[in-house]
Parts: sequence; structure tokens; C-alpha cells
Amino acid sequence: MNLSKLSDLTPLVINTTNLTESENIVPNLISSTDTASQGYFGLGVMLVVFIVLVYTLFRQDGDIRMDIIRSVLFASGFTSVVGLILLVTGLSSSFVHLMWFLSIFIITLIIVLNLKRKGL
Repeated sequence: MNLSKLSDLTPLVINTTNLTESENIVPNLISSTDTASQGYFGLGVMLVVFIVLVYTLFRQDGDIRMDIIRSVLFASGFTSVVGLILLVTGLSSSFVHLMWFLSIFIITLIIVLNLKRKGL
């Protein structure tokens, strides 16, 4: 095995300048999370919450049994609340991601109300 090609690697440098004062650790982590992910951290969290809730609510082997429309309605509503909390706390800076889940919530709410009116 020829390891001579690894001789020109630069050493790993970990920047801990923002983590030196204990009272500033949490605000620095919050601000660096959003800037490092370019605003997509909130979308990632909201997508995971949405998919887990839809899967959990739509499963037919558990105690809670909902159809897919009501599962998407509940999951998008809860995900919108989580997204609003992420937006207010500063972990996410993109309002567009929150509006996606609010739009899904409103569309599925209209569908559920229409189904309820028909008696389904």
C-alpha cells in the first residue's frame, strides 16, 4: 500500500473561537446552525417530523387509525407549529418552508371538510 500520496494533506483545524465563553455557547450554536445549513436546517427538521407523523398516524396496526388525508392534515398542522417555533427561536430563517406546510395544512383541511360534508 502506497501511503506517500497522503503526505501533502493539511492538518485538521477546529475553530472554537465562538465557544470560549460559556454564556454565549447556545446563541452562537443557534446562529451558526442556520448559517452553516444556509437556512435548510428548519426544512430538514420539519420534513422528518412530517414523515414520522404521517407514518405513525397512517399505520393500521396501532391504536390510532386515520386515513391518509386526516394523517396528512394532523401531521402538517403539527409540523407548522414546530416550524413556527423554529422560526421564532432563530433556528430557522426561512419563512417559505413554514408556508409549504401551512399550505398543505389548508389544502387538506378543505378536503377533510368537503369529505365530512359528504358524510365520509
